[in-house]
Amino acid sequence: MKVRIGATRIVFVGHTRAYKVARIRPLKFTCKLFLFAVFPTVRQHLRTKYGPRLGRAFWKYLVAGFYANAAEYLHWHEQADERCIPVLGKVLGMCCIVQPAATPASLIDIVNSPLRTLLADPELSGSAQYGWFKNRLYLLDYAHWRMAM
Repeated sequence: MKVRIGATRIVFVGHTRAYKVARIRPLKFTCKLFLFAVFPTVRQHLRTKYGPRLGRAFWKYLVAGFYANAAEYLHWHEQADERCIPVLGKVLGMCCIVQPAATPASLIDIVNSPLRTLLADPELSGSAQYGWFKNRLYLLDYAHWRMAM
């Protein structure tokens, strides 16, 4: 079993399944709160960007892994986007989602596929976002499409 640690989730990849487990980001959250409290320019920027939703934005930042799991689950079950690897199920609410395990793709694989247009998105520019499953290239991490605050 392989373990990959991302910004919002820990992924356990077995032979047939991948388990994306949400994680809490207390250190980054604390740093953001510190910057907010100490620097007036940061405080003003965040208030301008989020307005009355600032508390909600901080909360979503703290538990972003749960939101990422929910976003992927909903995207797959509402849209069945053929570019994205399927979500097979969820465990304990959105603490964990289950997907088929995919083998890593190279940048050359992506450039030579129909998914190459997605490389323009900075969130999807790395080859770690893509993988092979059943002889097809899929997008593996697509939560950010639905996570706009």
